[in-house]
Amino acid sequence: MALVFTLDSGFPVRLGKRKICVGSVAWDNSYPAGGEPVTLANVNFVTTLDSIQLVGLAGGYVSDFDKTNMKIIMYMGDYDNANDGPLVVCNDTRDLSALTAARFIAYGW
Repeated sequence: MALVFTLDSGFPVRLGKRKICVGSVAWDNSYPAGGEPVTLANVNFVTTLDSIQLVGLAGGYVSDFDKTNMKIIMYMGDYDNANDGPLVVCNDTRDLSALTAARFIAYGW
């Protein structure tokens, strides 16, 4: 299943030579290895998606946008004594369905 984007009313809007979009995104119960794909249509852009940032994620998750592959990559803490590190990419099929209303801001055109 794919991410479900909900745009706030009135978005996207033009901001100088770019557009900005604000809304929320809901995750499913099977995070794919390599990240969740994002399309221009998800944020109602036509040409480019320069950046998408998730804010206020619950559960201690952190996100990053891979612009080259158009994917949101999720990270989590790893404290299992085998591969301790500050953050690691979420494993394949990880259940992120508790993230039902993660806020995002996107820039593009």
